[in-house]
Amino acid sequence: MPRGDAESLGNSATERGALSLDLVLSEIGLGFFHYRLLFVCGIGFSAAAIEVVLTAFLFAELRHHWGLDEYELSVLPVIVSTGCVLGEIFWGHLADRTGRRWVFMVTVLIVVVSGIASSSATGIWSLCAIRFVVGFGYGGNIAVDIALFAEFQPTRGRGWMLFSMGAFWPVGQTLAVIIAWIVIPRFGWRIFLVMCALPSGITVFLRPLIPESPRWLLLNGKEAEALEVCRSMARMNDIKPEDVGLTDGAKLTLANEVEQLSSPQSSTPLSPRVNFPLMQLFNKGLWRTTLGSVVFVAALGFAGYATTTFMPSFLEMKGMERLSVYQSMMLSTLSQFPGILLAAFIGTRVGRLGPIYVSMLLCGVSLAFFAMASGHARMIASCCLASCCVEFGWAMQHVYTPEVFPTELRAASAGLISACGSIMNGGTPLITAWLVETHSTASVICFFSLVCTLSGVVLFLLLHVETMSRDLQDVSRVHGDK
Repeated sequence: MPRGDAESLGNSATERGALSLDLVLSEIGLGFFHYRLLFVCGIGFSAAAIEVVLTAFLFAELRHHWGLDEYELSVLPVIVSTGCVLGEIFWGHLADRTGRRWVFMVTVLIVVVSGIASSSATGIWSLCAIRFVVGFGYGGNIAVDIALFAEFQPTRGRGWMLFSMGAFWPVGQTLAVIIAWIVIPRFGWRIFLVMCALPSGITVFLRPLIPESPRWLLLNGKEAEALEVCRSMARMNDIKPEDVGLTDGAKLTLANEVEQLSSPQSSTPLSPRVNFPLMQLFNKGLWRTTLGSVVFVAALGFAGYATTTFMPSFLEMKGMERLSVYQSMMLSTLSQFPGILLAAFIGTRVGRLGPIYVSMLLCGVSLAFFAMASGHARMIASCCLASCCVEFGWAMQHVYTPEVFPTELRAASAGLISACGSIMNGGTPLITAWLVETHSTASVICFFSLVCTLSGVVLFLLLHVETMSRDLQDVSRVHGDK
C-alpha cells in the first residue's frame, strides 16, 4: 500500500481511538532493535545455509570411510531434502496458526541437537535418518525467519533490511567452505559436522531476545501484547513510546486489513476462507502470485544446480583442469555477493517486479555465454557471472515473498513455495545425467539457459503485484472486525 494510503487509513483509525501499526512502525523507524534483529535472524539464516551446503563435502569422505557407491551416496541428499520439504510446509503452517516466536526458537534447537548427533552415525542409514531431522529443522528456519524479520520492519527501509538479511545466506555458504577446508583434512568429517552445528548453537541463546511479531499478535486478537512489543521496540530505538502515541491503554489496529491482494485490473473480492488454510494461496486473488512464486523458486533452484553443484563438472567437460572442491565452491560463493548488492541497489529504486522478470533472463544469457566461452579466463568469468545472476534472483525472491503474501499466510506461503520448488527440482540431477550422456556439453548448458529464459517469460505473465513502498498486508480476504 502506498504511504499516502497508509496515512489516510491511519488517520481514520486514529479518529476512532486506534493507532495504525504501520504508522507506529514508521514513526519508530530503524534503530538498535532492528539491527539486533538482523544479526539474530541473519545468523540463523547463515546457519541454515551451512547445513544445506555441507552435504557436498561429505561425499568424498563417506565414499572412503564406509566404502559407499554412488547410488548409496545419492540417498543422503534426497533424504535431507525430503526432511526440509516437510519442515518448510509443517513449520510454516504452524507459525501462521500458533505464532512465529516459539517456532523460531524450537526449529534451531532441533538443528543443533540433531546436527551434533549426526556426527556419531554408525552407517549411511543412521546418518540419513538423523540428517532427515536436521533438514526438518532448518526447513522451519527457512520458512519462518524471513517472515518474522519482515513483520518488524517499517515500510520505508524494509527493502534494504530484507536484502541485508538475504546476504547472510552466501555468508553461511562461505563459512561452510572455510570450515570444511580447515577441519576435514585435519580432524575428519565427524568434527566437521559438529563445527557446522555451532552457528545454530549460538542462535539458541540469541533467539529468546526476539519478541513475537506484533502483526501476528494483532491478527490473533492479542492487542495488549502487541502494544507492549511496540513500546519495547520504541524504547530500544531511543524513542519514548508516548512520542509515537503508544501510551498506556492505546489501541493498535491493522489499518490495512481490508486491502486485497489482487490484480490492479480486478475489483473482485478474494474468495472466502477455506477449511484448509494453505488452499487460500490458490484462491482467486492469490493463485497467480503463488504459482509465479513457485516457478521463480523452481527456476532459481534449476539454475543454481548448473552454477554450483554441477559447475565443476561442466568446467572439466570444457577442458579445464579439475578444480579442488574447496576452490570451486569458494569461487562460486564469492561471486554471489555482487549479485546481492546489485539486487539491493536496483530493487529499492525501480521496484521488485522488473528486476524479478529480468533476473531469469540474465541467468539464461549468462549460461549461454558460458556455453560459447573458450579459454580458461572466459569460462571462469562467465561462470562467475552466472552465479552472480542466480544470487541476484534469490535476493529478489527473499524480499518479494514475505512482502507480497499477507500476515495470516506469510510463513506458510514461504514454506509451501520453497517446498514446491524443491519437489519440482527433484529430477534435475537425473535429467542432467541423461543429457550429459546423450548430448554435447554446449547443448546441455544451452538447455539450462533455455529453461531460465522461458521461466522469465512465465514470471512476466504471472507475477503482477508490486510491493515496493507498500505496507505489508495482513489478511487475504475482506472480513469484518474480529
